[in-house]
Amino acid sequence: MTGISFRFLLATALALPILARGTVSVAAPNEVLCSSDLSPEEIFRSAYCDALSDMHEPKEPFGDHADSTEVYRFLWLRSFAPAVVIRIDVLNDRTGKLTLHSDRTITSLTDRDLTVAETPIDSTSLLNREQIKEFRRLIAVEDFWKLPSQFHLDMGFGSLGTSIPKGHGIVASDGAEWVIEGQSKNQYHLIGDEGGFPGPVWNVGLAMLHMAQDGNPLWLMGPVY
Repeated sequence: MTGISFRFLLATALALPILARGTVSVAAPNEVLCSSDLSPEEIFRSAYCDALSDMHEPKEPFGDHADSTEVYRFLWLRSFAPAVVIRIDVLNDRTGKLTLHSDRTITSLTDRDLTVAETPIDSTSLLNREQIKEFRRLIAVEDFWKLPSQFHLDMGFGSLGTSIPKGHGIVASDGAEWVIEGQSKNQYHLIGDEGGFPGPVWNVGLAMLHMAQDGNPLWLMGPVY
């Protein structure tokens, strides 16, 4: 992503209103989104965990990534386009790695239609110190670690979920779910929202999408919603 576009995202993040913070739940030791048994009614959570498994991502963001000091993982589940997982690993020297997974590949894209091949995407690109610095600045601007986990939609996060402010709830219909997990050596947090709503989930997720696009110029991202 160019410096100009990233500064635009940061400026947008600062200008957009954010829903009342509310009380943030504290995860039990070692509890992450996909670490616990799923209840039958937790349909969204089950979809997220199935997507991680299909794309060979570990349940815990750190997983086998012992050389990382922080990990941010974005699960983008769309109704009419392939599912995508983007992870950013912050390394000890403050450089990073960006990993892009998709269960299928968009091979052509027009205003009204897209063509998809059953070919998965698994790629890794390097991030320099400046890119990591800018991304972590966005995380700080959004106050990621203290955000409520849910904004407009009941995401089925179980004990990791927080209540949605009265009057802000919606019923999802043929949209997309955006879920972002963050994990450091001593904390874990996740946030989620229905695609298209302005706010922290959109700002961080969109930044990660653009970083993935920069590292994979031939990748057809597809519609953003």
